[in-house]
Amino acid sequence: MQYVPLAETPLAELEEFFSRVPQEESDIFKINVADSSTLAEWKRQDFPRLVMVHDEDSTIIGTYGVMPDQGWSSHVGKVLVLVDPRFRGQGLGRALTRRALLTAVEDGLRKII
Repeated sequence: MQYVPLAETPLAELEEFFSRVPQEESDIFKINVADSSTLAEWKRQDFPRLVMVHDEDSTIIGTYGVMPDQGWSSHVGKVLVLVDPRFRGQGLGRALTRRALLTAVEDGLRKII
């Protein structure tokens, strides 16, 4: 697996990945991830801090991210994990959740939602 930051992932690949994820699951982002302008803005800001996971064929098969809260609750953050439906049941979600939690700890977060 290759781990590629959101900012370095081509927009067309992001659109392809998010089109395969059921709408009710991508709703965790609380914004329409099927919208190209949303994805383009995320790439520009590198927010939320997402890492796209590619297989050996360079196809995005999942993503994880850490979204720290702002202000007085900056020690709190959310962990987001999405796995392409075609690659579920293989332990990928568990592995991505571990990586996300490690990232959150490295970023100094003390409470994860």
